Amino acid sequence: MTNAIILGIGALVISGCDKLPQEKIDAAKNAVEMAKQAESDQYAVVSFKALEDSLDAALETVEMENSGFIKNFEQSILKLDYVTTYAAEVIQEAETEKEAIKTEIAAILSEIKIINDENKQLISSAPTGKEGTVALMAIKGEVETVDGIIADNGEMFSNELLIPTRNRARAVKDKANAINSELKTVISKYQSAVRK
Repeated sequence: MTNAIILGIGALVISGCDKLPQEKIDAAKNAVEMAKQAESDQYAVVSFKALEDSLDAALETVEMENSGFIKNFEQSILKLDYVTTYAAEVIQEAETEKEAIKTEIAAILSEIKIINDENKQLISSAPTGKEGTVALMAIKGEVETVDGIIADNGEMFSNELLIPTRNRARAVKDKANAINSELKTVISKYQSAVRK
């Protein structure tokens, strides 16, 4: 094989990778944008940050390979393809996390309703007296507030405000449990006093 033929084949191989891979760049950028629109930055935080870092690294490689005397974007193309593929995985991770949060919220709201229904029953069997009535009215107001928050959380849940809804639901569950403990303590003390 003559040197001219070898050089010709080499030129053909290089020319296949010598053009700026603009379509690959656009595809990678679009994939990252789609991941952001899928709220991966909220529901797959670590992976989304890694995705952004991978895109930055790929674009740096493009710049480096573009500045060379002989243009060869082979490494850039591999990195850009990786970003596009990884973005789909990050989107799936975010969707999985969303479903997990929805399941958790539904379970918490169900638990709150059970606790709050018990609280209403406890109020009806709690002691009434001059001081007891005032305390019960305050507790009853708190129970009604919990009912209102359950309704608000249902609306937030249906509007896909998942993280704030979960955080609020956890706090409300703690509040409902605190009311429950308070009522049980009051009733227990009253029953002990009656028995004496």
